[in-house]
Amino acid sequence: MVEEVYDQATTAITSFCTVYAHSNLTFTVSGPGTFVLTASVVLYLFHTAGYATGYDVYIGNASSGCAAGSFFVEGTLQSSQPTGNYEPDLCLTESFSVGAAGTYTFEITGSAVMTQTTDSTDFWYASEVGVFYPS
Repeated sequence: MVEEVYDQATTAITSFCTVYAHSNLTFTVSGPGTFVLTASVVLYLFHTAGYATGYDVYIGNASSGCAAGSFFVEGTLQSSQPTGNYEPDLCLTESFSVGAAGTYTFEITGSAVMTQTTDSTDFWYASEVGVFYPS
């Protein structure tokens, strides 16, 4: 079973866990198995020289959010980087095993680490593909 979603809506990422709207993949499965998820995410950052601008982007089930132990990509623009807009392109892949039939939802989430209030970190667009392999 394969599901996919693509989103091109800009969503601001805050210092709290932010769900990328419309990035949800939902599966209803008849028994145990393994999900393999892959996401390509592009961020849009405004960075101010002299300050670090950081971000974490996660792929996981809807209940994990930005929790420790979730698979994530972390990045930082160092204070030495010139002021400007940056568009990091990220790739995330993760597998999740489930032991029972049910409905499972997966999503892309993120948190921003900004040290300058004029900086911004946004989800710009993403695609996500999930495959379920029954046991």
